[in-house]
Amino acid sequence: MKLFKKKYFVWTEPWCFCQRIRDRRDWLRAIIPALLACVGVSILLVLARGGNLPWWQIALIGLAAGAVVQLGVEAAYMRRDISLDEDSIEAFGNAGQFTSYAKYPLQEMTSLELRRSEEIGFPFSMLVLRMQNQGGIIGIPGSISLERLALVLHRLNVPVMLSGWEPPADATSDQNEHVYRAPDNAALQVATVESVPEIDQNLTKLPEMIVALLMAGWLMLAWLGLLAWGGIALYQNRQVLSYWIIGGAALAMLASLTIPFAYIEIVGDYFSATFLIRIAKNRVQGRTSALIRSFGEKYVCVELIRRETWDAVAPKVVDFGFMQVAADRRQILFEGNKERWVIPFSSVKQCKVEEVQYGTGGESANGQLRCYVVLTFQRDSGPFEIGLRNADKEIGKNTDTRRQRKAVELFDYLVPKI
Repeated sequence: MKLFKKKYFVWTEPWCFCQRIRDRRDWLRAIIPALLACVGVSILLVLARGGNLPWWQIALIGLAAGAVVQLGVEAAYMRRDISLDEDSIEAFGNAGQFTSYAKYPLQEMTSLELRRSEEIGFPFSMLVLRMQNQGGIIGIPGSISLERLALVLHRLNVPVMLSGWEPPADATSDQNEHVYRAPDNAALQVATVESVPEIDQNLTKLPEMIVALLMAGWLMLAWLGLLAWGGIALYQNRQVLSYWIIGGAALAMLASLTIPFAYIEIVGDYFSATFLIRIAKNRVQGRTSALIRSFGEKYVCVELIRRETWDAVAPKVVDFGFMQVAADRRQILFEGNKERWVIPFSSVKQCKVEEVQYGTGGESANGQLRCYVVLTFQRDSGPFEIGLRNADKEIGKNTDTRRQRKAVELFDYLVPKI
């Protein structure tokens, strides 16, 4: 028996999922403990106090007791943590003294159905599990790719159904609809690759990088300063304040760090990236021999990453710049930090979207689905492959589904014109 099991997918249910999917009959069963507590406390008060308490006070105390019981019952089901490993799907809810746990062994499942949000009329999706003697329903937030989850379940030999999705013939391969390949007998033209003059390199210089870091992390620095001031104040008044106040204040200060972290994740990175992209555009327009002269037309800001670092902790960006399709000249232009390319359409051997799972799939803290547009074209030395990643940012969390969408958008920009 393994001490630690590898998790293939993890996520957290939408808030109050279990409560939101109940029908009238389920709600009646769910509130039985609260009703019993309400009636029981009311009867005890009547027997203990006789007629000393008015009926409305007895009713209020009974209702309060029922509400407390109901909250205790519901607390552990407000938002459960879901994990998928090689043996089972587990749902665990924790609310202090109250916990909930359900385990569904994969080998006992007769069917498993993924239902999209539009099919069930909710802003989240649903996982319906069926076994011979029992079943279960698990909520799936919109940030989770159902196709990706279905593929993982299929690879674990679980019978899974999802509308609009078919399992691949080979369980070890992905279904990839986003692939372009040149005909096998096509004569590939050689692309032009030139180095940018050293004087024009560095689209973003060190002072601007520091400014971008400050734009992303200023709130964190200010928050840490505020916490340091608060910690000093608590220390100076330690003889006046009680241990409860000091401990509570320290916990509140620690918990408040989620605010600057959320700022960095949701808007800080966006402001930083937008600033650097604007600086880089101005530098490109200032180059006398730049391939891209106008940004009035469609363009994409991209990072170039070699395959060997795709699944590294921090993928190594070998170049950064702008890519533009010149449909009238049948060329793909790249103006980068170090190089500039002129890629005729007839030079492209292959273009496709590839996904690399780093860590655990889903919403795990150490998991990330990375998506690259792999462009292979002919150079003097032979076929050259590079991974393209959209460098533009959007406000909000950079989820797996967003990375997938941005990769597909880049693919759809490049391929239809080839």
